[in-house]
Amino acid sequence: MEKPKTYINRQVLMHHSSNNNLPKSRQWPLFGYLIGMTALVAITYLYFVDIPVHIELIFFALFVVATGIPHGAVDHIVAADVYKLNQNYKDQLKFYGTYLIVMACLGALWIVSPISGFVVFMITSIYHFGQGDLNWVSSSLKSKTYLRALFVSRGIVLIVIPVVYHWQVTAPIIESASGFDITYIHWLVDHALYIAVIALLQHMMLMLGLIGKIKTRFIVQEYSLVIILAFLFFIANPLVSFALYFGIWHSLNHFFELRDHLSLKNNSTDSFFNLYKHTVPFTIISLIGLVLLWYILGAAGVKDQMISVLFILISVLTLPHMLLINQMYDKKI
Repeated sequence: MEKPKTYINRQVLMHHSSNNNLPKSRQWPLFGYLIGMTALVAITYLYFVDIPVHIELIFFALFVVATGIPHGAVDHIVAADVYKLNQNYKDQLKFYGTYLIVMACLGALWIVSPISGFVVFMITSIYHFGQGDLNWVSSSLKSKTYLRALFVSRGIVLIVIPVVYHWQVTAPIIESASGFDITYIHWLVDHALYIAVIALLQHMMLMLGLIGKIKTRFIVQEYSLVIILAFLFFIANPLVSFALYFGIWHSLNHFFELRDHLSLKNNSTDSFFNLYKHTVPFTIISLIGLVLLWYILGAAGVKDQMISVLFILISVLTLPHMLLINQMYDKKI
């Protein structure tokens, strides 16, 4: 028997308010499972240093395909909610046209000035990842300046440690994509460890501002998450550590936040899988595109450039996605 609409309203609102906007990935027991998985991967690297490259690439691809690509494949649903778009031709053209124009502009920047494209990608990634991790505390903070500083601070941890500390791995990828060799910045590679540690410490210090603003157990959770992620970033191959963060803590969390947001807006109790199934067509299209790209690069004799090309494609997709998600957060109840 279907529940009355008023009952659903009450249940959704009670769930929303009782958790203080806490995303599903921060709720027990799921938080325990996810942080346990993260720690397990880090411990695996601690005791098995020489993990075959093909295993690492499979791990990377698994998370990108499972949640990484799909989490951006629901942007049309986000846009429909944020901009009140209908399923008519005009509204769909408005969304996809704008999305593609933003992508084309950043793509053109990569062509004209690869270094500028790289810088834009780093800046947008830092803010976007930090916002995705910590937007849930926004309702508890009065200072928007502190909130944005917190976003940037978290993003610095997520980008600087894997990129700078593992410069031997990331430098060739960055050079292939942007034409710039970061090893020319001698102080960066000579003091990579210190820079990575400072990136971690600055965020741990800034998070002290959350004391008294959110419950102590949630602060403990965030510190635990940052410490374990940093441990993973330091010890694991950066492709693996980033894939795990991107697939679980960013993309999966995005699905849960969007599900809860839409449930509250629409007075429904839709499941995670009802939302996920909407990503299937766009995910399949993306995978077909990647396979074609693989064969094209192979035919051109530059198949080893696949990761660098993916790097650029991800950056081009990130900017419109970030702008849209930022709008969703601004209008979120």
